[in-house]
Parts: sequence; C-alpha cells; structure tokens
Amino acid sequence: MPVAKPEIRHAFSVATDRLQCEPESGWSDMKDMSTSIRVYEDSALIIMLSCDASHLLFVNQLDWRAFVHVQALVDGVTATPADVCITDIDETGSHGKTILFHYSVVNQGTHMVTIQWRNRGLATGTVTHRVLEVIAVPIKASS
Repeated sequence: MPVAKPEIRHAFSVATDRLQCEPESGWSDMKDMSTSIRVYEDSALIIMLSCDASHLLFVNQLDWRAFVHVQALVDGVTATPADVCITDIDETGSHGKTILFHYSVVNQGTHMVTIQWRNRGLATGTVTHRVLEVIAVPIKASS
C-alpha cells in the first residue's frame, strides 16, 4: 500500500491599520497578528512577519528613538530567533521589514502562532501593512 504524501499546511493573517508601540513598553500581542494552524503529522514551522516599521526621531533629542522588537510564539513558547529589532537606529521614515522565525517541532494538532512586540526606546514606534504567514513542513521522525 502506498504511503500518503506529506502535506504542507499554511495559515495567515493580514492587517493594514497603523499601530503604535509606546516607549519603554513590555511584550504584548500585536493586534491581528495571530493565527492557528492544524497539522496532521509532526512538523516544523516557518513563521514570517512582514510589515512597514518606523520610529519617531526627535531632531532635538537624538537619543529619543523607538527600538521596536518582535518575537513569535507558538503555543506560548518563543520561536527562534527570540528577539528581533525591526527599527534601525540610522533610519528615518517607514521601511519594509520581513523576519523569518523557525519552530523546530510541533506535534499533530492545532497550534496558535502569535507575534508579540515591545519598544525599548524613548520614542513611539509604529507598524502598518502587517502580514503573518505560517507554513508547517512535515518532518520525519528519526528511527
């Protein structure tokens, strides 16, 4: 009897509204950036966040920048890399950013993927045009 071909699963979330991340904030869920994915066999997750990110730079206060960081959680556990800054210190205006996260193994079942963010700077950070994409790639258990 032939073996069934592994099934690559896909889930996503899209939002276009502008969000602000207040200065010196802790981790919180990014609005509309979570999705669930159902896998039918052990799988690795590839998680992509794409967005326009910006920070306000006060001309008279060069230290007042937003340092907006993001992380991906799978069922409440941090994916790799654990913490990525999406606003660069020498950039002004809005810039497109795409970050890939990886989660080694999820078991068969439904899993929740959530993007969180925080701001480590003194100015307000913003994101717009957000896309969260999750791809589950079946993995073969080693015998």
